[in-house]
Amino acid sequence: EATADEEEQEYSEVGLPLFLTFRVLDAKDLAKADTFGESDPYCRLLWNGLEVGRTHHVDNTHHPVWEPTQEFTVPCGTRIDGEGDEMIVQVFDHDPSGAILAGISANGDFLGQVVLRGEELYPPYSMFKKDYMLGMMSNRKADNQKLVQGEISIQISGHDTPGPPESDAMGLEGLASESMASFEN
Repeated sequence: EATADEEEQEYSEVGLPLFLTFRVLDAKDLAKADTFGESDPYCRLLWNGLEVGRTHHVDNTHHPVWEPTQEFTVPCGTRIDGEGDEMIVQVFDHDPSGAILAGISANGDFLGQVVLRGEELYPPYSMFKKDYMLGMMSNRKADNQKLVQGEISIQISGHDTPGPPESDAMGLEGLASESMASFEN
């Protein structure tokens, strides 16, 4: 059995970070899920099948911008090559608690998801932002996924300490202004 120091050294030898931090920045062109109004989207993040957090919901919009300071940090998986790791970012429409009583999913209406694996999680650089097209869940009927459309922007950074990276190439304010500017164009 390898010690923690030996495992850390093995990760360093292949260039993989020990931790990843995810920031869900914004989404564009989400479907209208509410009868009156737009959608109230939020994201649910699952790391290797376990929920690691949720963003706050943004009221009444097809183009939500989430707080860039809301970060989700996870340890890299047990495999040195990173091939066993998977991050799923799901987008839902926030429904009031009364909707759950009416038989609607506890998560709300499904608006789409992105599944990131392998090289998508561990690029040759330590920090990047990318737009992803939202897709369907493979284990749901297509009839239950009629609202899937649009794209989502996610920033991923790798680092060797449990906290978020200390320096941010763009800065949090730069990310927020960039997200807002993309909706003005």
